[in-house]
Amino acid sequence: MFGVEQTIETISNFGHSGFIAPGGTMNVYLGVLLGFIWVGGVISWSMQRLEKA
Repeated sequence: MFGVEQTIETISNFGHSGFIAPGGTMNVYLGVLLGFIWVGGVISWSMQRLEKA
């Protein structure tokens, strides 16, 4: 999901206002939220892998 959001964000250079506009809600809030969830998932996954090793 994070990768999809980042892909959409990459093409959000078009437009001046709205949800997908540069500096819009998606770029500022949704991207950060999904990024934190993704990083948390990677950390959780790697901690489990380290405990098994």
